[in-house]
Amino acid sequence: NVSQASLPTTLLFMVPLLAIASWIFNSRFAYIFGGTVILITMLAFGIQSSYWINQLGEARTLSTYNYVGTGVWVILLVSLIQIAAVLWRDPLSIWYQSWYQKRLEQQKVFSFKPGLMDTLIGRVPLLSLDIRAVILKDIRIFWRDTAQWGQSLILFGILGIYILNLRFFTEQFTSLFGGGRLGGDYFSKLVSFMNLAACALNLATLTTRFVYPQFSLEGKRLWIVGLSPLGLNRVVWIKYLLATGISLIISIPMIWISSNMLQLPLAQKIFFCGSISVMALTLNGLAMGMGVMYPDLKEDNPSKIVSGFGGTFCLVVSFVYIGLAIILLGIGSPFGSPWQIFGRTGEVQQLVYMGLFLTFSSFVGFGPLAYGLRRAKNFEH
Repeated sequence: NVSQASLPTTLLFMVPLLAIASWIFNSRFAYIFGGTVILITMLAFGIQSSYWINQLGEARTLSTYNYVGTGVWVILLVSLIQIAAVLWRDPLSIWYQSWYQKRLEQQKVFSFKPGLMDTLIGRVPLLSLDIRAVILKDIRIFWRDTAQWGQSLILFGILGIYILNLRFFTEQFTSLFGGGRLGGDYFSKLVSFMNLAACALNLATLTTRFVYPQFSLEGKRLWIVGLSPLGLNRVVWIKYLLATGISLIISIPMIWISSNMLQLPLAQKIFFCGSISVMALTLNGLAMGMGVMYPDLKEDNPSKIVSGFGGTFCLVVSFVYIGLAIILLGIGSPFGSPWQIFGRTGEVQQLVYMGLFLTFSSFVGFGPLAYGLRRAKNFEH
């Protein structure tokens, strides 16, 4: 407690004044003098404080650190470092110059050291060297283009605000309309499927914005990729698998957290995670396939590539697919849905609608992807 110390607290103003004076005079003596005075002042405050001395009789088991306090120790440490740096300025300067010269000499000799991403990708099993090279190239190009992942940060920020307010929205929605003819349970089911639709629409936006232009971004280098041992169709397939894996990493935690905010049962959370996984496979296949069907090799701006006919058509088809898929999932859901007003459907009907959902997803996703792979194989570059 500095206020009860025998020294006046106004002496603490010496600390910034001595620092300013040392900076103005910029001499070795000024730095040593300032650090020494600050060190002595802090020691005096620590030793002559009546509060700490009075506490010695009541709490002898406490350490010196508890009597002096954290702030004083920090100031003492900084003062000692300042004095040591001034006294050993010449040896430290010589050591730094020699270290810097050695570093410059080492930079002249080329030596490749794998980075963090290379190490992580290298630990993934069943990946050959050529596949790793394609994956690393796409990741590095995406990371270096701040215009791409900068927009995704804005999108995820809006999505985070939505998830944080999801429970409050559900409670307000149920309290306003829970007393009606349909009851509060109906609106809880409605919000849960609206949440699934929101996550799917967010995924469709990401796939159209980032996956669709991947083929076109190869641009004039496409002929080099086509002449590689991998072949252009395998490169497209690797891009699809990479995009699908990243989409699953994003979409599954997203739907799980939002379902947890809605306090849904575990079985229904797993049902929604499986549904969004199928949608991720479909939407990535649709975006990648249509990206090969409608390439724009002359443009290197992803935003302009997406704003063309192919990107707009891909986004419209994605939205239509999500709407129909949500309806099929709602009717075939074993947990009830807003479309099951007169009760839940039977098990046979549930299996029929779930089969329709899987068939429809396979047709929408893997149809364009298969056509795109075949076209990439015969692509004239």
